[in-house]
Amino acid sequence: MGVTLIMGVLLILSMFFLIFLLLKKIIDLKLIIIIGIPFLIIIIVFSILIFVNFHSVSLENESLGSFKIGQEIDNNELEKNDQFSFENEVVYSKKGNEDFLVTSNNKQQIISIINESQNGNIKTSKGIKVNDTFQDVVKAYGKEYKNLWFIEGYETGIQYQDKDEQLLLEFFFNEDKLYRIELIKK
Repeated sequence: MGVTLIMGVLLILSMFFLIFLLLKKIIDLKLIIIIGIPFLIIIIVFSILIFVNFHSVSLENESLGSFKIGQEIDNNELEKNDQFSFENEVVYSKKGNEDFLVTSNNKQQIISIINESQNGNIKTSKGIKVNDTFQDVVKAYGKEYKNLWFIEGYETGIQYQDKDEQLLLEFFFNEDKLYRIELIKK
């Protein structure tokens, strides 16, 4: 999303600049066409490389802690957190652990799971937990990830996408240590 926004802003600024130059008769229409066509080709190729050539990974049986996307809420393990709840979404925290959040829709099905807990027992289905390294995550999930841009509060973030299941698995790092894991239904 961030790359698209930057490309859009640059394209609009470039168009305004070229119109300004054309109106001031600094350049003529032929030169704009000569410059514009390669510029548009570069933008199209760049967009294809970023958005179309991204590989999907299977997250079909992915879980975080003992929870999966689509699973019904288990009130024995979770307590409602009114502070973060919205109109159509209810947020729960794990009993005794406010750093582990589960969001459900109005059908009481889990739509997102977030873990920032230092509890080593809260792991993904492939054994990844908070404080693991970037290399641990890539070793477990592979190199088919997407780098996340404009991450507030973290140095880096990566995302694995399952296009078939419409799932996102995101990992956020500071100094090569994993600080946050998110499993989200798109």
